[in-house]
Amino acid sequence: MLRAETRAGGAPRWPLGVVGSVTHGVGYRAAALTGGADVATPGIDGDPQRPFLHGVLENNASPEGPSV
Repeated sequence: MLRAETRAGGAPRWPLGVVGSVTHGVGYRAAALTGGADVATPGIDGDPQRPFLHGVLENNASPEGPSV
C-alpha cells in the first residue's frame, strides 16, 4: 500500500511524479492515482446513496482498465 505524507489540513502529499485524489465516507475509502504525465489530477467521488449507472463499474474497474 502506498502511504502518502500529509500537508497542513490533511491533504495527501504524493510522491514525485504521482498525482491522486481520495474520497471517503462511512464504511468506505477510495483513492485514484496516476503517473501524472497526461493528467493534472484524477477525479474521484464516492456516493453510497446512489447505484452506479449501467456499465460504469464494468467499464472502469476491470483488470483491463477503462474502455474508452
